[in-house]
Parts: sequence; C-alpha cells; structure tokens
Amino acid sequence: MIGSDNRAEVPENTVEVLIVEADDADEDAKIIYRISGGDDRDKFSIDQKSGKLTFQSAPDYENPVSANSDNVYEVEVTANDGENSISQTLTITVTDVNALRIITSSASVTENTVEVLIVVAVDDDESAKITYRISGGDDRDKFSIDKKSGALTFKAAPD
Repeated sequence: MIGSDNRAEVPENTVEVLIVEADDADEDAKIIYRISGGDDRDKFSIDQKSGKLTFQSAPDYENPVSANSDNVYEVEVTANDGENSISQTLTITVTDVNALRIITSSASVTENTVEVLIVVAVDDDESAKITYRISGGDDRDKFSIDKKSGALTFKAAPD
C-alpha cells in the first residue's frame, strides 16, 4: 500500500480498514509498521507486524468524529525495515450504510376476520425496493404478510 493508492472507503460500523504493505529489496527484512501522524491518528490502531489498520472504535456515519467532522479521516503510516523508513498519509472515507429498523406495533381487530392492517414503510434511499416480512414474535406463525404491499392478515380468522 505504501507508495500506491492512498485512499480507501469503509462502510460505517466497521473497524477493519485495510492492510498496509511495504516492499523491501532485502527479502529477510522484518518490516515494522506504526502510526506516525495525521489529524485523525488517535482514531486508529495498526498491528506493527501485519500492517492491519483498524479504527479503535467503529465509526458512525451519522455522528462523525473525524478531525473535520466530515467522515474523512487522515492518518499517516510509517514502515521501517530497521534501516530505512517510508511514510504515507492515508485518507479513509466512511460511507453510509442503509440501516434497517425493526418496527413493533399493535392493532385491534374484529373477530372472525382475517384482515389486520397494511404496514407502510418509507426508505430515504430513492432507489430502494421495500420488502416486507415477519421476522419474529410468539404468534408469527398465525400471520402472513404480502411482501410487496405490506398487507398483514391472519392465516385463519380468530374466534
């Protein structure tokens, strides 16, 4: 990685960033990696042997803690083979993940009918296709839901 592309994108809620790699003409050289600078250096850790760069805590896109509060993190990494060092500033951009929310609600229905209600969902992503499903609950086997319309019905009318 050192000497090549210095940009990476990481989805929010992920600690793994990338593995920094440096080449050495001396095949027996043991390269040691360290964080050596950058405005956001305190947000990262690096394994000195493998070069695995990680966030110390998973970033949240909606609540950025980057130096400029813009979800763009800068960290400088140095590789040292015992004789020579090389450094590179990396720019890590945290991207938003479409977070799904679980919705719980209640409704009253008239006995001997199967219709319950229409579940309505809205997604901020314009291109998103919403699909409905029953994901849990003690009585989930008594219901069905139309995956496209959100129409929730009893499988058999309750008495």
